[in-house]
Amino acid sequence: MRHFKFVPGYYEWHLKDIDTDETLHVMDDPIDDLFDEEGLPIPPEELKWFCRTELETADQCYECDEKYNGLLLNDLLRLDEQETEEAATVMFNTLTDYYINEE
Repeated sequence: MRHFKFVPGYYEWHLKDIDTDETLHVMDDPIDDLFDEEGLPIPPEELKWFCRTELETADQCYECDEKYNGLLLNDLLRLDEQETEEAATVMFNTLTDYYINEE
């Protein structure tokens, strides 16, 4: 099982394998999707769903041999179901800490 970190880049975020530093997912900066019309954070379950959906959408692109946000993973690097869940949790926790808990 791989271990993940989720780090900010230039207007995007990168999911990386901690051990190899391989980029496994690129996500556009989600700041506009994290808050509702009144400026309040979206519910945690909605943010977790958002992260999981990001990974699933990317994987569907990779399955069709298409890039997602400039990244194309081969079959050896694609996340399995358990890794997808773990990665979504890392993404959720990181985004929550970075954008919501730091305000």
